[in-house]
Amino acid sequence: MGQPSTTTSQLQVPETLKPFGTLVARELLKLQKTGLHRRINEGEAVFTEGDPGDGLFVLESGTVVITTTIRPGHGRTLTRIHAGDYFGEMALLDEGLRSATATAEIDSVVSFVPKSQVMELIARAPIIAFEMMKEFSQRMRASNRQFVEEALSTERIGLLERFSFSFAHDLKNPLAGISMAAELLADETISRELRQTLSRQLVRQSRRVAMMTEEMLAISRGTKPAVNFQTVDLAHFIMRKVEEFQLDFQERRLEITLENLPPNLQVQIDPARIEQLLLNLLHNSADAMTGGGRAWFRFETGSSHVAIELEDSGPGISQERIEQVFTPFFTHGKVNGTGLGLSICRRVMESHGGTIRALFRQARGATFRMELPLGR
Repeated sequence: MGQPSTTTSQLQVPETLKPFGTLVARELLKLQKTGLHRRINEGEAVFTEGDPGDGLFVLESGTVVITTTIRPGHGRTLTRIHAGDYFGEMALLDEGLRSATATAEIDSVVSFVPKSQVMELIARAPIIAFEMMKEFSQRMRASNRQFVEEALSTERIGLLERFSFSFAHDLKNPLAGISMAAELLADETISRELRQTLSRQLVRQSRRVAMMTEEMLAISRGTKPAVNFQTVDLAHFIMRKVEEFQLDFQERRLEITLENLPPNLQVQIDPARIEQLLLNLLHNSADAMTGGGRAWFRFETGSSHVAIELEDSGPGISQERIEQVFTPFFTHGKVNGTGLGLSICRRVMESHGGTIRALFRQARGATFRMELPLGR
């Protein structure tokens, strides 16, 4: 609504209002000789978004809530105006249309002061303009604080949703393996050797689910998962895992090979977590190559570390995104990615005192380099 109708019966200004309220509101109330007062019923709009900013309103009694539209059908409360205060100054200051809607939260009485009279008041008493700008700044600060708090709350909810989706997505692969192995084990005609292979698969995939659950719980709590270090022959460990990975990714047509043989070294690692790290990298490769492709390992031994590189034949990672890939939920355009795999990989390497980084190589696929310390 614009200027209130003057046909409404004249209302007397409550005496209790005069001792309090802001300086601007008190001065505006002195202009009530115009008689532009109006009773506003609960739920009725004083003005709406898009109305002309033709003056200010002083709230004599009641409560008015100021809201704005974020998107169709969804509004946001900016502030509440209580008796003894004024509102509607933004459109007056920028000489634009109303950017919000003012609605009576309870039965209220408002007084309308036309723009011309406000300008006359400011001309007579410049301090009014100063006070108006100060109060406007305070309101904007309060509104900004509220917006930040709401945004943080929304972001927390969004992160929880994405975290839940990521966990469910990552569980699909081991659960599918468990389901398939269990169905085959129910077949009494299968050979003893196949039954043993399927039993090992069930145990392996069950351990993966348990480890993934522990990792996700640690991320959600902001803690580090327990690391079970063991002395492992790196060559034997890698050869056995590559053989298992080849079966895991057969249906996704990802060919996994070795560019050179892994070194015969004794290393201190948590085998289950290193396996999960390598699986996460391979799942990333498979996600980036939906039509199939290749991934290969290469190894390099230094004086204090052993390096493991994994490269694939996919589209690679652009140079400007190399530093972002380990950020939680960053998927760099993959259709099926969840954005937690590489974040977990970094946590695993840090728990081992090692490092992992993505390498940019022109016109080549994604390459990740892991360095594990020796002599731990």
